[in-house]
Amino acid sequence: MNLTPRQMLILVVLIIGFGVAAYVVSREDSGSTEFDQALWCGQAVQLEGAGEILRGTAADVTEDQLDDLRTVFFDVETIAPFDLWRDIAALADFTLVAGQQRAEVDWQTSFAAARENKDATLDAAIDELELELATCGVRLG
Repeated sequence: MNLTPRQMLILVVLIIGFGVAAYVVSREDSGSTEFDQALWCGQAVQLEGAGEILRGTAADVTEDQLDDLRTVFFDVETIAPFDLWRDIAALADFTLVAGQQRAEVDWQTSFAAARENKDATLDAAIDELELELATCGVRLG
């Protein structure tokens, strides 16, 4: 069986990829950083009052406000408790879609479009975030 140079290259890349993956999975977790509650709470203050936007109860929201909120989600995502990462990502995705819609239509229409088919996921994410923020003394609103 003769392998072409392209097939050999693919084979080498796969072998290296599996080797790196095995190393990452097998290495000891002692080097990972611990969750820093003070850092999380200090940064989470930026989310105070964001509940009105996430629940759609705000009278009007601009594209800039949605962009700012998305930036805050990106800033706090990796310092948040690990269990919240998926929820924060879902909420950041919501703000991205809502911002794109808001460029073309009013706030209520863009809110509805961004939440379409995701209500249960987003509601659960909001509830989880709200519970975690409460431990920091921050009200999502």
